[in-house]
This record gives sequence, structure tokens and C-alpha cells, in this order.
Amino acid sequence: MKITENELRRLIKRVLVESLDGTSWQSEEGSKITLRDVLDYFRSNNIMPKKFNTEKLFYKISGNKEVLNIVKKGGKESERRVKNASLEYPIIIVMRDREIKYVLDGNHRLQKAKNEGVRCVKVYVLDLDDPRTPDIFVNMF
Repeated sequence: MKITENELRRLIKRVLVESLDGTSWQSEEGSKITLRDVLDYFRSNNIMPKKFNTEKLFYKISGNKEVLNIVKKGGKESERRVKNASLEYPIIIVMRDREIKYVLDGNHRLQKAKNEGVRCVKVYVLDLDDPRTPDIFVNMF
């Protein structure tokens, strides 16, 4: 089967759109936030990714363990996701009270960066103390 370059571009765009809308978090009350919502918030507020030292971030998130809990619990599927993770996309971390709390999106990318000895990773910081942060984000995350 042959596929044209334009068909491939349309397919990639469709997969990215589905991923942005498919990754979501939902409250008990039914409120839903998608990855697209979070990225739109960063874009509309001119919040750019920062470079973080991979090891420092990794060991902060992992509690000084060599494998992130979410990866360990995910077994073979998580191992596959780590292997296939693209480091092109920034990780998103949640910060509250000036402390990094957790990775909102990008656990498998962070594990891959650590495994491969990548010195720095691109990170969006979702600062829940920032007055620009929507209340729905503050309440959900």
C-alpha cells in the first residue's frame, strides 16, 4: 500500500488532534479538562516551556527511585510507551506553593529522557498559584 505525502500529513494531524482531545482529566462533578485546554492556556498566556535538568526533575518526581511509579505499574505497555515516547514534546508539571507536585503529562517522556541520559528536558509549568490560572485548573489539579 502506498500513501502520498499529503495523506500522511492528514493522518498525522488527525492522530495529534485525537491525542490532544483524548488526553483528559475529569472531576467527580463531571468537569473535564483536555490536554488541548492546558496547551491553549499556555499559548494564550505566552507561557513557554523551560529547560529543566532531567535528573533533578526525575528524582524529585520519583522520590529518588530509578523508575517512575506510573511506569512500573504499567508493566510491558508502559515499557513500550517509554521506548516510543518522543522527547520533542514538552513535559507538563504541576506546581503549587512553589513546589513541583507531579507530572500532569509526559511521565513516559521523562522516564525515557532519564534512561537515555538526556541532560535537559523541555517543561511547561502549570503554576496553580499564578493568578492567570483558571479556577477549574486550580480545583482539578
